[in-house]
Amino acid sequence: MDKKKRDELDAYYTPKGTAVEMALRLNPKVGSRILDPMCGDGMLLKTLREVYPNRELKFVGFDVDREALCKCLEWKTREDLFEEKSQKIPQKTNLIKELCLIINVLIWFVFFNYLINNIKPFIKLKILSARESVQSSIEMGKPFEEIKEWSEYKNEKIYIISQGDQGLNKLILMHNIYPSNIEWIRDYSVSTTPYYSPEDPWTMIISPEDWGTYVIKNYDFLYLFNYDDNFTKLYGHYFDNLTQYQLYRVDATNGSLKLISIEK
Repeated sequence: MDKKKRDELDAYYTPKGTAVEMALRLNPKVGSRILDPMCGDGMLLKTLREVYPNRELKFVGFDVDREALCKCLEWKTREDLFEEKSQKIPQKTNLIKELCLIINVLIWFVFFNYLINNIKPFIKLKILSARESVQSSIEMGKPFEEIKEWSEYKNEKIYIISQGDQGLNKLILMHNIYPSNIEWIRDYSVSTTPYYSPEDPWTMIISPEDWGTYVIKNYDFLYLFNYDDNFTKLYGHYFDNLTQYQLYRVDATNGSLKLISIEK
């Protein structure tokens, strides 16, 4: 139907999807006789027959549009009745407009009610999942917050150790203690052999003796974020007490490296 004619008749046609939803909610009994006083092309009644083909439903439909009613004749049975009521149903009356408005409101109410009932569990699941994810992120971030307790030393040269790290841990730690001044140095993971592939780009390959000289030359403090047995075996003898999340002062009083733990 073109727009001009639709405006003249105040015609509002039910979408197929909405008609199916209304049919499912109506769920008529076997042999029911159903009246649609403004059936148009009969979309709602036709959908009822398609959804419930074995319930022997009987339909009565009226409309002012003869062209639309002709579409109903394509699928009606002899038990159905469709008539044009152009003389008895005046066009362009406030009553028709109000009825059409009420029908549209009911259609949208059914649609949104269906939408809300079906999406609500999904939304609830996503909210719970998001909460768990946030809590997990908070727990994962706690070890990185420990370094903030040593923020008073941030103007000193602090050496960060994070064994087996591919750079992410050091990046987070440096951001926490130097939020606006990050200088990238690849010495946070040290060993005499690679942790990963032979071309391991994350680990500084250095002997214990050379490492001691390296620390004395470049740093005032050392922060031990993460270490393993390999680190303990190779470089542990430089520490007075190996402790995770601990800050040490670099001491070279006697010419050799000694890492002295600092109390919080």
